[in-house]
Amino acid sequence: MNILNSASLQSVRDTMPTNQGGIYARQGFAYQDDVAAKFYIEMLSNENLIEVACETHDDIVLIWKRD
Repeated sequence: MNILNSASLQSVRDTMPTNQGGIYARQGFAYQDDVAAKFYIEMLSNENLIEVACETHDDIVLIWKRD
């Protein structure tokens, strides 16, 4: 059995993150949120845009009414 010596462990507050993937991913998600919000607002004035779906078939899906 391998027992860790607590004196050899560093606090997470004293170490650097191993990667920054979450930071970059969240920036991309924030941009997607802004784009989706723009289309939701557009729905208020454009009767041809009838649905906005996020994270379903793709990042953002727009359903348009066509003649």
